[in-house]
Amino acid sequence: LRGDVAGAIDAMQIAAASTPAQDAEARAWYAAQLGELYLRTGRLDDSAREYRRSAFFYPQYPHAIVGLGKVKAARGDRDGALALFLDQLSRAPTLDLAARIGDLYAGRGDAPRSERYYQLAEDLAGPAAAQTEANLALFLAERGRKLPAAVAIAEAVAARRADIFTDDALAWAYYKAGRIVEAAAASRRALRTGSRDERILSHAAAIDAAAGQGRKAGRQDGRNSRPKAEGWEDEGSRDEG
Repeated sequence: LRGDVAGAIDAMQIAAASTPAQDAEARAWYAAQLGELYLRTGRLDDSAREYRRSAFFYPQYPHAIVGLGKVKAARGDRDGALALFLDQLSRAPTLDLAARIGDLYAGRGDAPRSERYYQLAEDLAGPAAAQTEANLALFLAERGRKLPAAVAIAEAVAARRADIFTDDALAWAYYKAGRIVEAAAASRRALRTGSRDERILSHAAAIDAAAGQGRKAGRQDGRNSRPKAEGWEDEGSRDEG
């Protein structure tokens, strides 16, 4: 949670090295986790290598296939990423995959296909997931979709869960809905562990900037509404001639 990626990589490598060779799925999981950690630090070659190892240990392992797609997307190979994501979606459809596909089509300017997959992402979440996971709320908020619903879903989940990722989703839903004071409060809760998660930090920075602008505007309004003492003028309004 505190974002010590280098330490996490070391720990994951040690755990992977001690995993029995016959436990293929566990080895695939550790390799995929290493791939994700390398991806976060921009080490794309190392990330791709670990995702390939993961797929070697456990062919068609979902985390490996999606990870390789993310590496391709990070390298600018949208077609390659799309092919992997679409293939994986046909095997095991998830909100995250449908959203990623929608984003890639949006990047191409293909609004109809993008909308089709965004709607699929919502459908895949389902009513049960919407009550227990913040993923749907975050998906909606990040894409500016159905913001009242995003806020309602995030609030419902936050009433049941108290983790930093739920608080971050709630903060971002509030922010996109223009509820900056509530967004700032939720963002502070999301930061309470000292997390260096990139998404949480980027959301916090945007919310803090918006809150700062709101405070500045409030101070300016206060100055403008302050009554002037009788017989005095503002410095800037005095005649200098």
